[in-house]
Amino acid sequence: MAKKSEMAGILCGWVRSVEEYHKALQIVLPKRKKLEQAKKDLEEKKARLKKLTDEFEILSTELE
Repeated sequence: MAKKSEMAGILCGWVRSVEEYHKALQIVLPKRKKLEQAKKDLEEKKARLKKLTDEFEILSTELE
């Protein structure tokens, strides 16, 4: 296309770039969502661990 018209060649290159970006985004977006969910789960589990650790410390001191 670039042989016929320089601007048409540039436009085709841009369209191809946008198409490749879209394809990449289709792969990346689900992974970003999984990452966010994993971060949420981790924070919940850290909070639960802290609660259980605190409870263990209280019970441990009561038993001594």
